Amino acid sequence: NFSNDGERQHSIRRLSAVPVPTTSFIGRKEEVEAIVRLIEIETPRLLTLTGPGGVGKTRIAIEVAHRLKDSFASGTIFVDISSVRKPEMVIPAIADQLGIIGQANVAIGEILAVTLHDRPLLMVLDNLEQVIDAATDIAWLITVCPHLTVLVTSRVLLRSTKAMRSGCLCHAPAQSTTSSPCLLTT
Repeated sequence: NFSNDGERQHSIRRLSAVPVPTTSFIGRKEEVEAIVRLIEIETPRLLTLTGPGGVGKTRIAIEVAHRLKDSFASGTIFVDISSVRKPEMVIPAIADQLGIIGQANVAIGEILAVTLHDRPLLMVLDNLEQVIDAATDIAWLITVCPHLTVLVTSRVLLRSTKAMRSGCLCHAPAQSTTSSPCLLTT
């Protein structure tokens, strides 16, 4: 796609880029349903699932994304952040997952923002704890993309003063043991 001035315009079609689990989902249905209801009814822009490694944050987020795929006109996308080591690389990782290619003299974040601006989309950002300083970039993306909902999994709470001030930060912590389910609190 190209605009009238010859610059490439990025578009995404309806997405369903969420891993399909190879095992059935057992237990935690109440937690999943509570998160689904929260997203559908209260429409938080940013929801964080936190807890120690192995508690099931990723599996819950995947199940939530699958259940909400028809609730977002542009679909759902899953971005595994576990291999990203620098906070400034989170936005490029999101763009890469969406198939967005950079342009000369245009920041990839700007291209991503233009692409997502009018698209109702649920984005799962998985394993954000090692680049938690990317919270500011994520808050910016949520601010400039009014129809974007972000579900984050992390071992630590995603904190962004901007996100908290705008009232879009919700928190679903896990119990301190890995065998305990994630409990939803707002």
